[in-house]
Order: sequence, then C-alpha cells, then structure tokens
Amino acid sequence: MGQGWTRTRLTAGTHRQRAAHLLLALLAAGAASPARPPPPPTPGFVAVLATIQGGETLFWQRLPEDPAPRELARIQHEPGFLPRAAVSPDGRRLAYTWLPEGSRDNGPSARLDLLNLTSGAGAQLAAEVDLRGAPLWSRDSSAVLFRRTYRRDDAASRVEFHARVIDRPGGTQAVLVEEANTLVPLLWSPEGGLLYGRWGTGVDLRRSEPGAAAPRTLARLSTGPAHNLSLSPDGRSVAYTRPLGPSEPGQHGLFLVSLATGTVSQRWSEASDSLNPVWQPDVQALTIATRSPPGALVNVPRADDLFGGPPQTVQAWQPGRLEVPVAWSPDGRWLFIRSLQGTRSSALTGEDLVLVNAASGVREAIRHAGYTTFIGWRALAE
Repeated sequence: MGQGWTRTRLTAGTHRQRAAHLLLALLAAGAASPARPPPPPTPGFVAVLATIQGGETLFWQRLPEDPAPRELARIQHEPGFLPRAAVSPDGRRLAYTWLPEGSRDNGPSARLDLLNLTSGAGAQLAAEVDLRGAPLWSRDSSAVLFRRTYRRDDAASRVEFHARVIDRPGGTQAVLVEEANTLVPLLWSPEGGLLYGRWGTGVDLRRSEPGAAAPRTLARLSTGPAHNLSLSPDGRSVAYTRPLGPSEPGQHGLFLVSLATGTVSQRWSEASDSLNPVWQPDVQALTIATRSPPGALVNVPRADDLFGGPPQTVQAWQPGRLEVPVAWSPDGRWLFIRSLQGTRSSALTGEDLVLVNAASGVREAIRHAGYTTFIGWRALAE
C-alpha cells in the first residue's frame, strides 16, 4: 500500500535554504524580532461525493481521516443519468443539474437545483437546463452559470449560457453567450464576463466581456481536438492536452495558455491520451498521468514558475492499472484518483475511486452501494 508515493514540493528546499541564510544574517547583525503568536490552526476539509444506483443518487460527505459517511440528500431521477454537481467556493451550497423521472435527455429537459449543505434545505433554481452541462459557480458564490442547448432540424445546435443569482428573486440574467458550437465554460463573473473553450474546426479559447459586441479569441489551442481544459486556481493559466500530430502518432502533450498574453507553450510530451491534468493547490505544478509507463502520476512544473524543472514522480505505476488524477484537497494533504483496471483506455474492466494520503502514500478505495464520483471539497468550520 502506497509504495512509490513520493509527493514532491518543488520549492521546499529552496525556501528552506533562503530562510536559513536570512536567519544567519539577522543573527550576525544582532537583529531582534518580536515574538509572534503561533498561527491559528488550519481547518480541515471534507469531501463531497455522489453515489448513483439506478434511479437514485445519494449526495454525501466524509472526512478524509474518517470513512464514516454523512448523508446530505437523496434525489429520485430518470434511471442511468447521473446528476452533474458543483460545490460553491464558500462551501455552503451544492448546485446540481438532474433529469426528472420520465424525462428524456434531448436538450433543455433537466432542472437546476440548489442544496444548502448546512441546513439540508433544497430549492429549484431553473428549468429547461442541459443535463450534460455541469453548473459553474461564480468565484464569490453569489450566482450559478448553467447551459441550454437547442437542437435544430438541420442537426446544428445553439448553445446558451445563463446566469442565476442565488439570493435575488427572479434572478435569471440575460444570456451571456450564444454560439452554434460545443462550448465549455471555465470562469465567469456575475457582471457578465465569461471565459470558455469553443470546439468547431479546431479549438479556441475565447472571452466575452460585458458590453462587447462579440466574444474575442484569446488563443488557438488546436487545429484538431483538445481535451481536459483546466483553469489554474490563481486564474493565470489554462492547461489542456491534445494529440501531438501525425509526426508523433499516439502521443499527447500537456500545454499551458497564459491568459495575460495568449501565449501557448508545450510543457510535456508524455501525457496519457485522456487522463486529465489536475492543478496542485500551490499552483506550482500539474499532476498528470503518463503514457509510458501507463498511468504513473507525475508533477509537471508550470512554465512560468520561478522554480520550474523536470517532471517529478508522484506515484509509481500500479501494475495492471491506469491512474487518473481527480482533485487535490486545498491543503495539499489528499489526492483523489480514479484507478482503472487495465493498461489501455480502450480496454478497461473496472474502476475504483481512491483517496491517497500525500504524506504516507496510504491508498483507500472509496466503496459505496453504487457508482461513486467526487464532486468537491468544502472547509470545515474552525
């Protein structure tokens, strides 16, 4: 259990050396510093998960150190259609899209609901919502973005993004963007700005601004497919993967886009084909699965990081499995991964949601009665 786990903080040694040199210099100069009180304890984090079994989904949470689950809510829905959910940045609420019993997944046929994670109270926010578009919170937790997709007779689709302000009666705002393409939102503000990926003849990163006549393209991500767009927690970069091209068949690269300049840089050429990169909480690196050996996990430093360097192994290859990073906890102590049985993404026979202790390397398979997915983290009250 846990063999090969060596979580690396790429800047730790450098910071320790600098701190030691500074301390020696202060002592040599006879400097004195006032005593400081110890920092307040950092609250822990609890994982919010969903388990689907037939036509019922259970939302529940658990402490990483304590396997005992705490039930949050159960919903009845059309069998086989897993709700899409997101925890608000302040950890107080859960927004989710779901397909009512007897409904068909044929466009804007789902609902957007809200669950208060403290009181357990629920409320409907919007109808005629696209089930396959997960809700996206504004960074201040005041509003939720949702998607509507309308299919036309000519097989084309029109995609709209709407905003719903939580604590304002009748708070559905005007459409933020509308395009006849596949769109994936990454960041937005209640004032009307939206950062999103657009799939058409290639993939573009675009931004719409309040009052602008039309969205503008920030960067061309790929002339073909691109996958796993992921905004960094500090809002400075977007990471993604894509095939490297005919000259390197079967190989995928990890790329970064600077939102300040639109510059695209390749960070790594050994990414696994569909195994998403996950930002570390300190934003110094991304954790991603390797192509060879299949499913080992490495940390790839971001290109503009002062302490950049070569990729560092996070977890050695687990024989017979592909390991997909899902999410780091905000304090960097825990990593959720999806452990897939098999060595090729086209030939998998089973999977587990696994929680890994970053310090000890101990792995725990999260097993519940049904198919379980990770939704998000929320901070415990101090």
